[in-house]
Amino acid sequence: MKKSELRNIIKEEISKISNENIHYKIEEELIWVDDDAKDKLIDETSFLDEKDFVRPKQYGYGGYNWILWVDWMDSDQYNEISNVLGFTW
Repeated sequence: MKKSELRNIIKEEISKISNENIHYKIEEELIWVDDDAKDKLIDETSFLDEKDFVRPKQYGYGGYNWILWVDWMDSDQYNEISNVLGFTW
């Protein structure tokens, strides 16, 4: 599957979810996350830890304090993240 197709599927799925209690925002090859989503991903995935998250220059942009780059992940890792955050692709 091409990355562009994957992005379109993700955007479509996210658009179906209510904006209440959304702790992340997906853009291109990264996911913006708030503190709660970051902690949850670290606790509930087998491969992420503190060093995988970057503090953006625009700290707190839209309520998101961290960036997680996903362009390096394989599909199993991305599946694990989608399960923790509650979206499907």
